Amino acid sequence: MTLNNAQPPFNNVNLRRAVYANLNRDAIIKEKGGVLTGEPGTHFIYPGTAGFTEAGGYPGPNYPWNTHTSGDLAVAKQYMKKAGYPSGKYTGNATVTVVASNNGQDELAINQIVKQDLTQLGFKVNLAQVDQSVMYTKCQNPKQEVDACPSGGWLRDFNDPFSILYPTLSSAAITPTVTNNFGQVKNPTLDAMMQKAHTTVDPAKAAQLWGQADRYAVNQAVSVPEDFDNQPNVFASNVHWVGDLWDEGEVNFSYSSLK
Repeated sequence: MTLNNAQPPFNNVNLRRAVYANLNRDAIIKEKGGVLTGEPGTHFIYPGTAGFTEAGGYPGPNYPWNTHTSGDLAVAKQYMKKAGYPSGKYTGNATVTVVASNNGQDELAINQIVKQDLTQLGFKVNLAQVDQSVMYTKCQNPKQEVDACPSGGWLRDFNDPFSILYPTLSSAAITPTVTNNFGQVKNPTLDAMMQKAHTTVDPAKAAQLWGQADRYAVNQAVSVPEDFDNQPNVFASNVHWVGDLWDEGEVNFSYSSLK
């Protein structure tokens, strides 16, 4: 669930932390099909990639807004107060524009979970549920000034955390019309951490540095990770199947065969 870091209201880090704390990631996993299909997301480098363990593994970084994957309204209200809203609820004039995919009953249900997250915190929400292709068109264009996009996903192009964090969270990835940095994250500290990790030759040290960058991204609540996807596959015993590592194990029929 990306949040627009570049404009109010989500240019306020404590508002982002509040939204992060209140999102019921367990409910999202349930709507996606349960534990067979994934685990609640707790940071951005996903399993099977260097830096995943260094960033905290499945539990993720130990921040109050990240701890309770079922959502914690009490913690969220604490950060609303830190953001300048003494009641624990948003009292500003902004209406939050959420652009989400309507491709499937699970997506529609997840959209309502996201809307509930925001409305419980006092935000007025304009939820636009559109075809996934339209969602990407709008969420990838900074000129659309979308506040939140809960339907985005990202798969690495090669087995390195650079391929996960840099295209989605680097300020250098932002272009005027099309960007995969949906949240328009422009954080010089995060940029410097990613650059240091990317130019570190030793794999173990690089993994540590990528893990640190990932933890910092969670610290800043630049967006809200929803889930670590699994790809469930079912095959007959006489099938020799080959999965695409980059695509979370999706079967590659070009290389799969009968035994």
